[in-house]
Amino acid sequence: MNDRRLLQRGYSLTELLTVVAMIGVLSLFSVPAFMNFYRATKMRTAMRTFGTDVRAARQRAVTQHRRVAVTVATGLTPTGHPRGSYSVWERNEDGDWTLILERYLPPERTDPIFFESTTFTNFVDDGTNVGGDDRPDIIFLPNGAIANHPGGNATLVLRTDYKIAKPTITMTFSTAGNFRSVEQ
Repeated sequence: MNDRRLLQRGYSLTELLTVVAMIGVLSLFSVPAFMNFYRATKMRTAMRTFGTDVRAARQRAVTQHRRVAVTVATGLTPTGHPRGSYSVWERNEDGDWTLILERYLPPERTDPIFFESTTFTNFVDDGTNVGGDDRPDIIFLPNGAIANHPGGNATLVLRTDYKIAKPTITMTFSTAGNFRSVEQ
């Protein structure tokens, strides 16, 4: 009978509760840190996706020898366009603008990542309004330069409502069509 007891192995209730308590304490510190990292990564990913689309729009303007515009919905636009949405348009031979791409900063519309502000304005070119709305436009010429660059530092600010260390990314555009991003 003693031999059977020696063969039985396991953990005591005290040992199990100690392990559960240790996991709880570790979770208390690691889960918020992970969520902060996850949200910051989501913000950077949204900026990179938008940056890639802006570069593609500029490249399209150069390769197709046409004007290509990127319109953004900032917090100042009417509710018709969610404030985290943007579109890419191409001007055809008839002078009309054709929609090429429409996206949201994060793929899900519900994420609190949006365009806060920009120094670009709604641009009317030869009497034609890009997209037929009042959203600000970045218009690339066939040489890759920006047609409606306001001079100085043209900026576009992305922001998130997430509680992260750097909730703002400022994109600064040059007249030549290049840009850089800075987290703040």
